[in-house]
Amino acid sequence: MLNKHVAAFLSFAFFSSLALTRAVEAHTHAPGMLGVALHEVFADEVSRFQLPGEYGAWIEAVQPGSPAEAAGLQVDDVVVGYNGIRVESARALRRLVQESPAGRTVELRLIRNGAPTLARATLGEGREVMHVPAAPEPRAPRVLGVGVEPISLQLTDLFGLNDGEGLFVAQVQKDSVAERAGIQARDLLIAVNDAAITSGEKLSEMLNGLPGAEAVFTIIRNGARENVTVRF
Repeated sequence: MLNKHVAAFLSFAFFSSLALTRAVEAHTHAPGMLGVALHEVFADEVSRFQLPGEYGAWIEAVQPGSPAEAAGLQVDDVVVGYNGIRVESARALRRLVQESPAGRTVELRLIRNGAPTLARATLGEGREVMHVPAAPEPRAPRVLGVGVEPISLQLTDLFGLNDGEGLFVAQVQKDSVAERAGIQARDLLIAVNDAAITSGEKLSEMLNGLPGAEAVFTIIRNGARENVTVRF
């Protein structure tokens, strides 16, 4: 038979432990949920998204009705900061979100179309239902639909271009992306989103590296510069 002092101590310890457990449970919050599908950032994405380095979490999809959608997050945004912490990877961002309580408002630092921007999201409650894919879905190469040639030295001098800068449009394919955008034969293609075009290969690389579905071409037509928006 237990000594009454020992029994009293055990009883006190039991109820103290129970009270502590209930207190901990009362202060335990459900994990946060953002509602995005993420992919890791690799070397290829650094130039594609114009990132400051090989880090961040690339948003491949935004769940309808989610905190992410309410915060204005977009496909192809790259999250590089979370409440002042640098986001090293998609896995790191998921961990940061899940370690934050539901209902908390967090600040996200993003790179969108090459430019830094901030967003504030109030985290929802529940488990992330969108998985992190092992690899991005392959995308068909983007085709502008033009035949191009290097610009002659005479035109280069005439328009004050750098040596090797720009391409001469020899022909435009019917019903192509270029024709729909209004690009014409004899136009000079100078730049895409303010980045100089230096060869046909470079142009193809630039188009396939676009983070969105459109680009602004700088062209020279009839001696005057103008911008043309191309949508793929």
